[in-house]
Amino acid sequence: MDRDKILEALQEIFRDMLDDDDFILDPDLKRADLPEWDSLFHITLTASAADEFGVKISSNDIVNIKSIDALIDVIEKGLK
Repeated sequence: MDRDKILEALQEIFRDMLDDDDFILDPDLKRADLPEWDSLFHITLTASAADEFGVKISSNDIVNIKSIDALIDVIEKGLK
């Protein structure tokens, strides 16, 4: 699966979590750029991504995910 397809699926997760059907997910988005992206959002996001892609995300990876780009990296690693 390429990065664009992963981004599309993550965008749907963000739209659901933010309850905003018009939200456009930028691959350069950083955790600090989105006020809603607090610790609870982060745990829910990583759990949703793991379920969506059928990957396991380690606790070390969860802590180090600070951007969409980093989340995509972790997903790609899990898909290999």
